[in-house]
Amino acid sequence: MVCDGKGNDLAIAASAGSHPDAPVKVWERLKGQRSIEKAIELGVSKEFPDYVQDQLAPYGEVCARRMFGCVGLFHAGSMFGLIDGDDRFYLKADPVTRAQFIQAGCPQFTYTTTRKGQAVKAALSYFELPDGVLDASDRLEVWVGLAFGAARRSALSRRGEDMHHVAARER
Repeated sequence: MVCDGKGNDLAIAASAGSHPDAPVKVWERLKGQRSIEKAIELGVSKEFPDYVQDQLAPYGEVCARRMFGCVGLFHAGSMFGLIDGDDRFYLKADPVTRAQFIQAGCPQFTYTTTRKGQAVKAALSYFELPDGVLDASDRLEVWVGLAFGAARRSALSRRGEDMHHVAARER
């Protein structure tokens, strides 16, 4: 499988080799390798995104794309996670899942920007994965499921569907 062609640079796909269901990392060049190399140059290591993608392989196709010095992670055409320049992995939250991230003590993704000549701190609806979860597949599945759901509801709400109705249908 290859990403949907919306500028995503990297893909994880199932191997057509040894066993068709065995997840294997496959780097596909869609728009050239320059963008991921630029993200690495800006502070995102190459090893950590590789490792994250390996851990996420059982959950389906995941595409990575360099974005503003970070790496955005996409599933089914929606961004569900990001890796920052300090190699921290964040997952998307929404009003339905936000409390779970806060209750687990997950720090929110923030950055500094300039507005009207003043430096201001801005936050995105992404929260750092709790400690130890990336290496615990049973726990990772739960957190990734929350992020996939938040990304799906976000995409549907952009198309005009009420996010709480979507969440209620998913239960």
